[in-house]
Amino acid sequence: MKQQKDRINTVLTIFCIIVILFIIAPLIIVVVNSFNAASYNVFPLKGFSIQWYEKMAGYSKFLTGAKNSIITGLCAVGLGLLIGIPASYALARGNMPGKNLVKSFIMLPLALPKIVLGLAMYIYFVQLDLYNTITGLSLCHTLLVLPYIVVMVTSAIKNIERQQEEAAMDLGAKPFTAFSRILVPQIAIAVTLAAALGFIVSFDQVEASLLLVRSTNYTLPIEMMIYMEKYQDPTIAALSTVLLTAVIGILAILILALRKKGDVVKILASSQKKE
Repeated sequence: MKQQKDRINTVLTIFCIIVILFIIAPLIIVVVNSFNAASYNVFPLKGFSIQWYEKMAGYSKFLTGAKNSIITGLCAVGLGLLIGIPASYALARGNMPGKNLVKSFIMLPLALPKIVLGLAMYIYFVQLDLYNTITGLSLCHTLLVLPYIVVMVTSAIKNIERQQEEAAMDLGAKPFTAFSRILVPQIAIAVTLAAALGFIVSFDQVEASLLLVRSTNYTLPIEMMIYMEKYQDPTIAALSTVLLTAVIGILAILILALRKKGDVVKILASSQKKE
């Protein structure tokens, strides 16, 4: 029996390794190709060179696009947290009528094709003079990051006993004081992870953004797409490697800063459970 169990574990381990390699293989090829000496994408490499990193750093449109993406992502996450935390509390604690309808409405951007959302926002923003503005783009991205924030924060709040807040209010604390002193410290990890995930989602958005801005306010993913239409050199591979490294670095710093890996895993797992 033990031998059979060991065989099953070995097979599952090998299968998991194969799946992981299958997933990361394209990323490895991109990273390796970024050091290609040839002026076109080819594998195996024709030689080793860092010229594409130098070209990437000197391409002004990438720098402008990165600035627009960062500003938009920070604004979208900030507004998303401002709306998402109260909404999450209402969904987790409240018994209001139509709660499921409200939740479905918040989650709608996940099911709606981004190009359709972008077209709808374009028609709306033209009338409000928000077309081709960072403000309009940030509002659109807020709709895209809000579902992730609500899902993670709602799950974190549901994992906290309501009696803790009630005990604080029984001792004389006002509802907002009980929320800020009792609940906020316990959901801080979920809020941080939700903000990081929301920023990555906003930064990576292309379809909706493409319809809402012109060349003066293009984000970095749009500039990368336009560059690929014009050129076929490994510059995009170099930029993709930098972005991949940045994402891994941000996630690693967050996990190390939180210093509670068990809680992080618990939050990520609970956010995927069906209610």
